[in-house]
Amino acid sequence: MLGCAGKTSEALQAITEAKSHDLTGGSQADYTAYMDATAAFLRGDKSALVAARDAINAAPSTGANGILRTKSQVLLNNFGSSYRKAWQAAANVAIPMNELVDELVPNGQGE
Repeated sequence: MLGCAGKTSEALQAITEAKSHDLTGGSQADYTAYMDATAAFLRGDKSALVAARDAINAAPSTGANGILRTKSQVLLNNFGSSYRKAWQAAANVAIPMNELVDELVPNGQGE
């Protein structure tokens, strides 16, 4: 949201702080790669954005990884625009909810 508000330096700082936590999850792509993609977009570093997108694409095929793949590609497709515009485009991507819920909350244990 900081990036959407045009507060790039604060957004980059928040990403740096978030990366200090373990955000990996089983066969899900390392979420840090998506944070790297977001940071690269905010910095205007297209080669780093492509590298982060490629790292996400190399992960196993799962519902969560599909979302990260799509959203990182949306960032690349909107490279050079505002983060707000790219975020809105990524927010409009369809998400396969049933598959995602089953993957992230196995056996209905999140109820």
